Amino acid sequence: MAWKLKYHPTLSIVELIFFGDSTGKDFVEGAAARIRMGHEKQVSRFVINARDVIAPRTQALDVHGVLSDTYPDNHANPDSSIAVVTARDPDAAKLVEFFESSALNRGWRVRVFDNRESAIEWLQGLD
Repeated sequence: MAWKLKYHPTLSIVELIFFGDSTGKDFVEGAAARIRMGHEKQVSRFVINARDVIAPRTQALDVHGVLSDTYPDNHANPDSSIAVVTARDPDAAKLVEFFESSALNRGWRVRVFDNRESAIEWLQGLD
């Protein structure tokens, strides 16, 4: 498992943190766990922190599957807001860009940031 979840009660935000070598299975399991925790905590604002993830661009189909299968299968709220902290790894950063583009095309409110602080600030400013 190359991910962990954190709930920030004072911010009412769930944060999914990916790290190290990540696989498509990690992306799917992390996304499903994030959605479940969002339902449990009644949260609609999320940070996906991919800063320290390493993943090849060939995992684009896995990223697409998260949006096409994992989100609907787990009843993800399409009105939620997702801030993504981009990866340092160039290939993983391309996957983050692909996720953002694919999510926006599906009507999700997603925005990519270079750092966690900016991501949280954006989420806090949404009404």
